[in-house]
Amino acid sequence: MTEKPSPALFTLYGIKNCDTIKKARRFLDAQQTNYQYHDYRLNGLSDETLQRFINTLGWQALLNTRGTTWRKLAEEEKATIDNAQAAKALMLAQPAIIKRPLLAAADGSMLLGFTETDYQQFIRRSHNMFCPVIELAQQLIRRPSLSPDDAGCQALMIERLQAIGFTIEPINIADTKNFWAWRGQGETLAFAGHTDVVPPGDTSRWINPPFEPTIRDGMLFGRGAADMKGSLAAMVVAAERFVAANPHHRGRLAFLITSDEEANATHGTVKVVEHLMARQERLDYCLVGEPSSTVQVGDVVKNGRRGSITANLTIHGVQGHVAYPHLADNPVHRALPALNELVATEWDRGNEFFPPTSMQIANVRAGTGSNNVIPGELFVQFNFRFSTELTDGDIRQRVAALLERHQLPYTLEWKLSGQPFLTSRGKLVDAVINAVEHYTETRPELQTTGGTSDGRFIARMGAQVVELGPVNATIHKINECVKASDLQLLSRMYQRIMEQLIA
Repeated sequence: MTEKPSPALFTLYGIKNCDTIKKARRFLDAQQTNYQYHDYRLNGLSDETLQRFINTLGWQALLNTRGTTWRKLAEEEKATIDNAQAAKALMLAQPAIIKRPLLAAADGSMLLGFTETDYQQFIRRSHNMFCPVIELAQQLIRRPSLSPDDAGCQALMIERLQAIGFTIEPINIADTKNFWAWRGQGETLAFAGHTDVVPPGDTSRWINPPFEPTIRDGMLFGRGAADMKGSLAAMVVAAERFVAANPHHRGRLAFLITSDEEANATHGTVKVVEHLMARQERLDYCLVGEPSSTVQVGDVVKNGRRGSITANLTIHGVQGHVAYPHLADNPVHRALPALNELVATEWDRGNEFFPPTSMQIANVRAGTGSNNVIPGELFVQFNFRFSTELTDGDIRQRVAALLERHQLPYTLEWKLSGQPFLTSRGKLVDAVINAVEHYTETRPELQTTGGTSDGRFIARMGAQVVELGPVNATIHKINECVKASDLQLLSRMYQRIMEQLIA
């Protein structure tokens, strides 16, 4: 189903006194086209908008080397405009040098220059056709898949994958839907992700209902647009295009999809991995579609993650009346020196891949709520995000030694959420870097920061694991959104990674 055109389905960019702009505007007005006009001189031109133009059209096409502005440049300056960065700086400084008009549709597609025939075809295509990545993303967003409810998302993906020759293996556990799908044989590249989303929060604060996907000014709004239904759509469409171009690809292409990542992560990827490992399933490379990017798609790639372990500590005391402290034993007072030492401890200094291990107190609870009762117990919960400089065993031993040294009566329970993992430079990292550079002309930064992801489970299979997804600025927030053009770009990157590793 195609989205109905909304107001300002198109944006026309240019300069007011340009004759071609005037012709384009007269044509759009005569066609009663819903568009908005953006004048570079009156409305400005942001770095972000220009980068979107460059990503879609290429800097060479945008730069008008036949116009007056270019001709006025010194020959020495012209000679320096031989790459995207230099061209971008020039166009930001002198927007009149950008070829015009530029007509952009809400789905991220663009048309440079003007002829009536081109405009008629472009407008008709935008109204009557759809981008398969955006269309599938919208279909997924419409399904309110609050974790761990899949709400039919996986059925959509399975139908598309089966149509191009994938074998599907459902691995459903308890209330969680999972599937493992593959096509071909040999060296295996898997794409991994989750269909579940977090609750939308106060729906009255959304500019549109969270499960009714809407495109506004080139942005796709809806819960899961960035985390991570947009990535899933990009993966599936990339696979469709890859298979169409390489029906007899040499390696194996696979999908590992769960509906239990945003909640407990107990019956999802971790169980699928255990199932696959039990039968010695091969997995060489895995790309997780988590939203890794910060400003533009591909600027950050996660090639590892820190480990995570949580401590639930109870310090035991003796409850009593605050007026008779000698008859009680206040666990809060006794624990404070130990807690101060925990907070002040330098656990390690990190390394070239990981920042130093951090410890944060997350919850503290004591007392009955009455102001005249000394509590009998103090509960403290704290979490470590640890690098490869430590093991979870090291952390347990050092915490226990600290508590013993302070002579505290305590009970301590640990929950290990995941071990740290790192994928060093190799075929997968190189393929991802190549794909990003090919489409953005920028080199991604490899990072291991942030929270945990299902990559921690997949790494146990011995696979190289990398995370590449859309910009994460709005994930888990009201009005979660992603650029429609970013999802299209991401799908092309995914396809290029497939081509490099298993074509």
